[in-house]
Amino acid sequence: MNEPRGPILQLAGVTKRFGGLVVLDGLSLTLPRGAMQCILGPNGCGKTTLFNVVTGEFAPDGGEVRLGGRNVAGLSPYRISRLGVARKFQVPGVYPELSVAENIEIPLAAGAGRYGPLSLLGYRPDRVRRDRLLDLCGLAGKADDKVGEIAHGEKQRLEIAMLVARDAELILLDEPTAGMSGAETSAVASLIRRLRDEEGKSILVIEHDMNFVRQLECPIVVMVRGKIVAEGRYEEVSRDPRVIESYLGKRH
Repeated sequence: MNEPRGPILQLAGVTKRFGGLVVLDGLSLTLPRGAMQCILGPNGCGKTTLFNVVTGEFAPDGGEVRLGGRNVAGLSPYRISRLGVARKFQVPGVYPELSVAENIEIPLAAGAGRYGPLSLLGYRPDRVRRDRLLDLCGLAGKADDKVGEIAHGEKQRLEIAMLVARDAELILLDEPTAGMSGAETSAVASLIRRLRDEEGKSILVIEHDMNFVRQLECPIVVMVRGKIVAEGRYEEVSRDPRVIESYLGKRH
């Protein structure tokens, strides 16, 4: 990406419509390089559509999407991915028949620029980097286990480490703790914070679980009906009357 000292992601007046339904309504936000931000909002508020616009799945009907200062609105998902953007969906995208270590080695090869059907033949993985990522996601003790046999929360942490192995600069996480226990949720929150603090990754998270959002310890943007209605730290947005009325409910 260009302009390494500027924001890694900027959205300016982004609009997306589906027929007569306005899903993103002139939305603007900025993610500084090496920072993390959480987009909080109820189902149907436009969070996933926002990710789809950033990754090129949808072209915006208006506004700009800039990665490292470059307007990428309308580029294909493949081209945007090659610019250093990696996305995690709610369902883990792992290889269950392979070991935990092998799941890390595959994106390490891709991140090193080794693409194509024969890219892994003869490839010697960076074992130091692989072991670092295994430690980061808390799976160093399960490196040889088949991924199909590890727990759901462990699969989720593994996939996040796989995104880092690709050497992505901007990581998009779509509700990464869906279906997890409280302990698993805390482990994922710890991993994501370490990616920001120790790896210097730029991270955008979409979520509706307030407990998880609080654990991320990052700025929050609250969306309702395609618009941003509040911004700030958890302590600020959780007391905002607009957030209480629109998202958290009167009983909060």
